Amino acid sequence: DFAQNTLGNFSYAIPFMVALLLIGTLNSNLFCGSRFMHAAAREGHLPTCMSCRHEASNSPRAALLGQMICTVAMSFIDIDTLINYVTFVMWSQKVVTVTFTGVAVVASGLVVFYALVKPKEAPRTLQVLDDMATRFTCRLLNCRPDSKKINKEVICWNGHVVSLSF
Repeated sequence: DFAQNTLGNFSYAIPFMVALLLIGTLNSNLFCGSRFMHAAAREGHLPTCMSCRHEASNSPRAALLGQMICTVAMSFIDIDTLINYVTFVMWSQKVVTVTFTGVAVVASGLVVFYALVKPKEAPRTLQVLDDMATRFTCRLLNCRPDSKKINKEVICWNGHVVSLSF
């Protein structure tokens, strides 16, 4: 009733447009999924037969057929079960994404902590990177580092750079 009152006779076109939208989405998902299947088969994660492609059009027809078979098989499952599958997959994807983002933030925080806060307790590689970053910053900003936290070599080197720049 709401669509009839607000849109008038155009309300009958809405289900048709929704159907077109769903068909377009299904079409793009079929082609996208078949490209994923083709790439996975090419890398050896799926059977090699899925990596076959048509020579004239260079399209992965075997992967497209496999994706179509999977789509037809999924269409016979109850709609509530499909919604539950999609909800679970979306939730799992978010959990994995947030977990890996958290791990990346913690790892980068540890690198920054060891490079900037405790430079003498860090591995030699991080000490060298810290010294290089300090030298670059000193040269870029024409400044001197804190003598308590930096090697005497850097201070001498910085003094030579400052004296040569004038």
